[in-house]
Amino acid sequence: MEELSLYFGGGPGLGKVVPDESYKAWFSEMKIQISNLTFNDSTFAGRKIQQLIKALEDIEQYHQIANSIQIKHYLDETRNELRHMIRIVNVHKDLLTHIALISDITYSWQCLRDYMSIMQEKI
Repeated sequence: MEELSLYFGGGPGLGKVVPDESYKAWFSEMKIQISNLTFNDSTFAGRKIQQLIKALEDIEQYHQIANSIQIKHYLDETRNELRHMIRIVNVHKDLLTHIALISDITYSWQCLRDYMSIMQEKI
């Protein structure tokens, strides 16, 4: 979002463009909203991320953005990262507990292999 904001501000970026303050402000605001996301409430965070994805899809419809492949690529990457964030936010504590248990069991099986020959000798 920072790069797109700089791009529309007329600064160094993706190429030559006529500065557009409204796009610059919009992308700056999107950057702030994305960086201010909190994940204490997964439902609220998921809905907020969905709103951000929808906003990025809507901005892509404008003529100046729709004609630039580079800008569309940046927007697509951002949407993909936001979708990934939704998947991470929706991981429940139960699933994390299961993963911890499975990893503990896997580790114990690895340790048992080292002692298998010793146990067989004793028996």
